[in-house]
Amino acid sequence: MNHLLEDFSPSPLPTTHPRLFFLFLLFDIAVKVTHLISGLRAPQPS
Repeated sequence: MNHLLEDFSPSPLPTTHPRLFFLFLLFDIAVKVTHLISGLRAPQPS
């Protein structure tokens, strides 16, 4: 698992704090999904 993190991330953060790295990834994904959902729910200009 650590080898994958080392390969995919240039920063030393994942190797020292993998939990923080995963939390950051989850937060980033959550923000993108929230923006996507809000964009879909927004009334489309007719």
